[in-house]
Amino acid sequence: MGPDRVVVSMEWPSVAAGTAEERFSVVPCPGEWKLDAVYFVPATAVTASDTNYLTISVKQGTTKLVTDRKTDVAGGGFTKGTAVELAIDNAAGKSLEFSQGDVIEVDKAETGTGAVLDGAFHFHLVKLRV
Repeated sequence: MGPDRVVVSMEWPSVAAGTAEERFSVVPCPGEWKLDAVYFVPATAVTASDTNYLTISVKQGTTKLVTDRKTDVAGGGFTKGTAVELAIDNAAGKSLEFSQGDVIEVDKAETGTGAVLDGAFHFHLVKLRV
């Protein structure tokens, strides 16, 4: 019998300000899983700005799984080495569930000249069924 919880991590090498990007990770474990939490640990500090900021989206297919996280003044910047929890959007419903081989997508969008993004994403999954 395997674990009841797993963490899937995604390293995000530095992507310069002004560059939109998308990255993908796969759920490697057999069984049915539900996304329980998402954390981002930045490797670079980002100052909040209402003019030049980035937006992080986490999706399965076209469905957003977390509330978009922006580095505008309302969302706040990032402190290097300090984990940021991204809020799960329960309205995503069944899209929060994954099987082995399903893909988690993270997108970085830019406003103005944007902001740098680098660090690691950690996706916490709880087992629903074998």
